[in-house]
Amino acid sequence: MTSLPEAAVAPTKAGFLPVLERLGLPTFLFGIVFLLLTTGVTFLLTPDRFPVHVGGKVIRLADLAAEEQRLQDELDQLNQNREELVKSQDNAPILSQVYARRAEMLPIGTTLLSVESLRSSFRTTTIDPIAIPGVTFDSVTRSLVLRGRVTDPTGGSNHILASFVDGLRTLTTVSTVSEPEYIQEQTPEGMSTPFTITIRFADAT
Repeated sequence: MTSLPEAAVAPTKAGFLPVLERLGLPTFLFGIVFLLLTTGVTFLLTPDRFPVHVGGKVIRLADLAAEEQRLQDELDQLNQNREELVKSQDNAPILSQVYARRAEMLPIGTTLLSVESLRSSFRTTTIDPIAIPGVTFDSVTRSLVLRGRVTDPTGGSNHILASFVDGLRTLTTVSTVSEPEYIQEQTPEGMSTPFTITIRFADAT
């Protein structure tokens, strides 16, 4: 029987160390590249590189919590100052007179907005029946005088005017509403009813 050459029967190296020896350089290079990439991404995407603009100031994300606390403290201080001011009104005659005078002021603006909202509620896609070109305020009688006209192609101008007057009487700032005359006139646009309505304000409470 012939024996195998000595080199053929020599035991080969087995285990993790030979593999590590063969992969040592590639593994080292991969580690270096991975470390550099991780460092670069961390630097580029750090929150402090993206500041936030708040009230004309530039604040880092890391400082947002402190800025929120500062704003909350400032708000608490303002609320405290307002409460102290309200408490001191009784000791300030001028302020008391100003607030009393404001309470006596007539709600002209609020009433006019309510009148316009009510007038617009009668508008449809084809007609805007109620027109109020004239509004007069009488400070002596504490009243508003509305002068206008209701026009309806179907002939229902009196009915629309009556509904408009009923709506005026539901306004919270109004005390009384005069009853207009229901006189229809024929116009090229249809039946028309001119009106003059006097609105008296409710007493201030």
